[in-house]
Order: sequence, then structure tokens, then C-alpha cells
Amino acid sequence: KNILLGLQNHEYARAMNSKSFGSNWQSVYAISGAFGFFTTERLKYLMPQQTEVFAGEDLEKTLIDLVNNGKTEYLDQLVETDVPQTAARLINQRVFSWWPGLWRCFPLFVRLLFKKQASIALRFEVFYQLLSTATEPLKLYSLILLFAHKQWGMLLELYFLYFFLELFVGLR
Repeated sequence: KNILLGLQNHEYARAMNSKSFGSNWQSVYAISGAFGFFTTERLKYLMPQQTEVFAGEDLEKTLIDLVNNGKTEYLDQLVETDVPQTAARLINQRVFSWWPGLWRCFPLFVRLLFKKQASIALRFEVFYQLLSTATEPLKLYSLILLFAHKQWGMLLELYFLYFFLELFVGLR
């Protein structure tokens, strides 16, 4: 349980750090519910445009806002959030909420990628997210095969490649 919470803490800290850097480059494309705020007027405008499946999906709300000339920025403030306390709740959150929500936002990513007013940095972030999302099934299949065939060296190389890509995208 402590390892799970530690990993989530690391993930949130990395996300906050990425948002801080992204704000400087006008490339924050996802405002997480864990630390995101919208004005009441903007929410009233955005909510009717969201799908009914996940009406509270933060990524979708942010992408709709950006496609409609909204603006995101990072503010260095302390917030608290309720994270899943068990592996089962974490898996449920990721597999049944985040994963379908990410795929549903695919058309919004494409629209934002080709939006004339989008910054180069934002387009790069969106392109990376599209590529990462599209290759997820292949990555999962590859990991299963590498584990099954005990290819530990290749697994380590892939981990470091992914780590450096994430670091590069986060630090730009």
C-alpha cells in the first residue's frame, strides 16, 4: 500500500512539474481534476459540449476549452486530492475511467494538433500524446512477450527510453 501511494505521489509531482514547465511554453493540454480549476462561466460554456459518458472527464473538458480558444496556465498552489488507496481501485480508475476517456478525446487531440493558434510546444505535446495513445496496445503486447521470454535487458532499455522521453517532454 505504501509503495502504491508513493508511486502516485511521484506521478502527481511529475505532472505538476510538467504543468509548471508547460505553462511557460503555453502547452498545458490537460488540467487534472486533482489540481484544476475553471471559472463558473467557462464551465457553463464547456459542460454542454462534453460527452454524456464521462461528464466530469478533466482531459476532455480542457481539450474542448483549448479547441474553443480557451487558455490554460499553471499556478503554484497547494492542493489535496483523494487518490486510490488500493491496487484494485487504482486499476479500476485507470482501466475503466482514464483509458476510455483518453481514447474518446482522440478527435479533440487531432483538432488541437491542427489548430492555427496552438503553440508549437502544445502541438508537440499533443502529437506525443496521440502517438503514445495509439501505440499503447502494442506496448502492452510487447511487454507481455518480453516478460514471457525473460528479455530483462530489453525491458530495461525500453524503460529507460520511456523514462527519457517522458523527461524530455516534461522539461522541453
